[in-house]
Amino acid sequence: MSRTPVPLSAERLAPSDAQPVPRVQAACSAAGGAEELSTSALLDGCLRACAAVTPLTKAVYAMVGAERDASVPAGATTASKADGSLFTLADGLVQALLERLLRPLVVGIIAEEDSASLHIDAPPYVVCGLTVPAPLEPLVTAAVQQVDAIATGWGPAALPLDLVAVIDPIDGTKEFGSGKGEQCTICVGLASAQGDAVGGVVYRPLDLPAPTWAVGCANQGLARSHLRPTATHQGFLCSAGRVSPFVEELAVRMGLPMLPAGGAGNKVLMLLEGAGGAYIQDRGVSRWDTCGPQAVLEAHGGVLAQLRPFESRGELVSYSYRPSAAGATPDFEPNLARITRYNAAPAARQRVGERAEEPGQLQPYANTLGLLALPGPVAGAGLGACLEAVRAAAAAHPPEYD
Repeated sequence: MSRTPVPLSAERLAPSDAQPVPRVQAACSAAGGAEELSTSALLDGCLRACAAVTPLTKAVYAMVGAERDASVPAGATTASKADGSLFTLADGLVQALLERLLRPLVVGIIAEEDSASLHIDAPPYVVCGLTVPAPLEPLVTAAVQQVDAIATGWGPAALPLDLVAVIDPIDGTKEFGSGKGEQCTICVGLASAQGDAVGGVVYRPLDLPAPTWAVGCANQGLARSHLRPTATHQGFLCSAGRVSPFVEELAVRMGLPMLPAGGAGNKVLMLLEGAGGAYIQDRGVSRWDTCGPQAVLEAHGGVLAQLRPFESRGELVSYSYRPSAAGATPDFEPNLARITRYNAAPAARQRVGERAEEPGQLQPYANTLGLLALPGPVAGAGLGACLEAVRAAAAAHPPEYD
């Protein structure tokens, strides 16, 4: 979806059949024999990189479980961020490996963790102040080698694309740390210079019996997936934590039972699997939570947009995925979003609970205008009924937008 508002009458693409992703070769430019990758080829590499980091991710997940059970010392694999949220070795290692693959091939990277604190060139490996335990070092080394091999396959003269990579290394870190790994995803989005989500990979590394995933790039006709069996019942996908009265009311009006689940990427895959009939929320997430999932969902015929313009004007408007230096947080409405410990800019941390008056009070990549994600069938003929339900629920219980 472009940044231009889409009217409700706009046609939606039909969902594609779920098939394995084909290997896509890089296209050669005519200038000097240099290779210019297609977006699809870059996504193919990201998908293979997700597979390459899966053994390491599984090993970290097991060690985090051992730390939770006090079988290994506290702090060996996890730490707390400044906002109180969880950080694990997997967050840092997966991001470092994906950045290693993508940095030479894109013009910028937006990611959840601090890139300057990720060190995987040689052991001892250190990410965000945590030193990788010796038993994990061979897996990190192997993952580095496999990621480097993927990059080598593109050739040394591969030209970078005018794209920004948006990475959530482990979407659902809370679930990762609490033994619910099947709800965690690796999310990689590719955004255009205009800030549009143009390509993405969403990958469940810990799903059983094998990883599940979806990849998409609508403008190149790429929509492939390897997902769980199609669900027989649909629910209203919502947070596994607190949900607002607005969300509860909306689920009733849409005639869907509440279906709590972790992670934005996981919920989008559940939409594609038929387990979710809608994923709509008034709570905030971040750009790295939604860029890859949005591109994937839209390539499969669905929609992911801001809730606020849909509720107030009946328009589908995408979040912008431009780096903040190119135009800081354009997706903002004064006195709408509540400042929280998760979205507060450092200077506004003493104002938690208040409504944000200016964008500088919020983290630059905070999504504070809500989220509307619908699978293909609802995003098409059912969009008008969805708007009616959203407005009725908002009249009964205004969205909280926090």
